[in-house]
Amino acid sequence: MTAQTKTTVKTYFETGDRPTQGQFGDLIDSYQDANSTLLTLASATVNNGGIALLATTSINAVGINGIIPTVSAGLVIRNSTSALVATFGNNGTSSNFASVVVSANATIGGNTSIAGTLAVTGAVSAASTGSFTGTLNILGNSTAAGVLKMYEDTDNGTNCITITPAQTLSDYTVNWPSAAGTIALTSDISEISATTATTSGTTVDIALSANIKQFTVNFEAVSVNGTAEIMIQLGTASAFETSGYNAIVSFITTAVGTATEGTGQTITSSIGATGNLYGSVTFTLENSSTNTWTASGSLGDTVLGATFVAAGGKSLSDVLTRMRLTTVGGTAAFDNGSINVVSFK
Repeated sequence: MTAQTKTTVKTYFETGDRPTQGQFGDLIDSYQDANSTLLTLASATVNNGGIALLATTSINAVGINGIIPTVSAGLVIRNSTSALVATFGNNGTSSNFASVVVSANATIGGNTSIAGTLAVTGAVSAASTGSFTGTLNILGNSTAAGVLKMYEDTDNGTNCITITPAQTLSDYTVNWPSAAGTIALTSDISEISATTATTSGTTVDIALSANIKQFTVNFEAVSVNGTAEIMIQLGTASAFETSGYNAIVSFITTAVGTATEGTGQTITSSIGATGNLYGSVTFTLENSSTNTWTASGSLGDTVLGATFVAAGGKSLSDVLTRMRLTTVGGTAAFDNGSINVVSFK
């Protein structure tokens, strides 16, 4: 037995007809019984299973199954306690919903296609796919901005990423990239270490973040207490490496010269105890499969009036995890200034 339209049911009862048991069943199934959820319609016409709403209409029902509304004015849906669940407004064209306002929680169990504007002031939980060909507006209220939450796989838990704008701002447009990839935080792209004093000790060690591709060591008024060549050594998780460097440094003072070194990346020639170094040296990962790093930089000694230009390269035995500032021979101690490190991933 199946529900039929009025036109079909009328053909069962024309003059001379003898309706069958099945046709009587169709007649019964085509109409709502007293125990079904009732619709309260202020002004409506029903045709072929659809409802044409001619004025603002209240429906005291939680679900409407198999009914396609045609709206000329508006539709209000209330739950069993008469609380407002949703209102549908029309844009002047019948059978079209121009906007949907949901003021209570709504659960969408099937696919939803919305061609107009969806305005949500409560919470919407979609158990399936929602398609929006218009504009999705996530509205705020008088105390908070609108919020978009995206949850993890339910097998993992209930954690989510929350996207929310500032409480007060102008209109902005954020354009997504046209290629696949991962959105990174600014802290994932670059990192500036705390300033480290170089006022004591024969070595200054700084830990480096994992997976960096480049880092720059910045010097401010760095000096040592004796004549020495200052250098940088690279380290892995197991040890600092003290051999295999292809380092060269050129210097300009009252004379011009160059010096090479294998125990570390030299950044100066021998400077006296009164020297103060300013400048920077940058290390760049040249080959990740061999952990090969190249170095380049320039520094100036404001006391001695010297300029140093450094370059070189080093292949490590493992992934870089740290750096050390020291001197060739490791006997001169630092006695002034500071350094910091800016790294990039």
